[in-house]
Amino acid sequence: MRFTALFSVAAAVASTLVSAEKYIIFLKKGASIDEYVAKITAVAPAEVTARFDFFNGLAVETEEHTRDSLAAFPEVESVEVDQIITIGDCNTGPC
Repeated sequence: MRFTALFSVAAAVASTLVSAEKYIIFLKKGASIDEYVAKITAVAPAEVTARFDFFNGLAVETEEHTRDSLAAFPEVESVEVDQIITIGDCNTGPC
C-alpha cells in the first residue's frame, strides 16, 4: 500500500517536470507566419500563443520542438526561449 502511494506521488511529480517550452520566433522579411506554422505543426505539435505581425514573429508553446528544430527552417531569422529578463536597479546594476 505504501509503495503504491509513493509511486503515485512520484509519477505526479515527474509529470509536472515535463512541461511545454515557450519560444519567440522572428521570421525573415517576406516570410509567411502561416506557412511557417504549417511547417512546424506538420513535424510536431505546437500552439501559437501570440502573433507579432509588425515584427513578422510569433510566440509558440511546444513540448516536442526544441530551439534548434524551430530554427532549422530557412525562413527563420532567430529563435529565443520566452523568459522573463530583468535589469538591475540603481543599487544592483547600471542606471
